Amino acid sequence: MSRFKTLLIVLTVLFLSTPFAQATSRIEYIHTDARLDTRSFIAIAVRTAALEIKTAKLALIKSQSPVVQAYALQVAEQQHQVLTGLQKLAIANGVTLEGDLPLQAGGVAPWVEGDKFDRIYSDRRVHYRQQWVTLLRMAISSNDETLKHYARSVLPASLQQLNQAQQLQRAMHKPA
Repeated sequence: MSRFKTLLIVLTVLFLSTPFAQATSRIEYIHTDARLDTRSFIAIAVRTAALEIKTAKLALIKSQSPVVQAYALQVAEQQHQVLTGLQKLAIANGVTLEGDLPLQAGGVAPWVEGDKFDRIYSDRRVHYRQQWVTLLRMAISSNDETLKHYARSVLPASLQQLNQAQQLQRAMHKPA
């Protein structure tokens, strides 16, 4: 990769990391606060899905592992479906989605190469899948019946996706 491309990627990550940091701190706040409303859930969920798509696209470009690339392609497809479901949930609840989603590479440093990239990518996928499952479980406990229904409907697939992320993580950390 040329130095210019590397510099451009680094600057992009730095520029986009501020909105992501805000979203992450919001997720941490939600984890410590038992009150989860539909608007907050949708805002966090949309950012999480968009982040997963962006990170999957990065993995498709950066990874040399067919296993990681297959996983990343699957994640991108799944998260596009999640975004579609979230759009329907937003419309049903009168929530306006943000026009520009803060897309940053999900904790994966785009300048990392090779096996190290694959290990970091797999580790971060487990982390984000765990956060997503936690958010869904909180939504199931909310007072909003529409939100409960949505969360219950996507939790089984999300648990399966967490399991797949954990399998990928184990595969990427096996000794060569």
